[in-house]
This record gives sequence, C-alpha cells and structure tokens, in this order.
Amino acid sequence: MMSHDQNRRSAIKNILTGTAAVAASGSIASFTSPKMDSDFALKGNINHSACRWCYSDIALDELCIQAKKIG
Repeated sequence: MMSHDQNRRSAIKNILTGTAAVAASGSIASFTSPKMDSDFALKGNINHSACRWCYSDIALDELCIQAKKIG
C-alpha cells in the first residue's frame, strides 16, 4: 500500500510541476514576444487571385467590390 501511495503522490507532484511549467512558459513568452505594429505599410508586391467557380453565386461586380475591400 505504501508504494502505491508514493507512486500516486509522485504522479500528482509531476502533474502539478508540469502544469506550472507550461503556465510559466506561456507567461514568459508573452513578455518576450515581439509586438505587432499596427501601423505598418504594405509593400504591394504580393498578387492575389480568386477563382470564379468558387464564387459562382456572387455577381462579378459584387465580387470585384468585395475583393477590393479586402485588399
């Protein structure tokens, strides 16, 4: 019975230690991660395309308007 209790205690201790380590690493990562600057300029060097068959239920003019809004 004693070894069962010891194994259970070890398992609980390991689970709690692992949980604390994961929580701590997440909070540390939030301090060290670079912040995204919301005022960045687009280079305009990426071309996008859309297949007409994916949007067959939208009028072509409306598709163009919505695509322009998206960028």
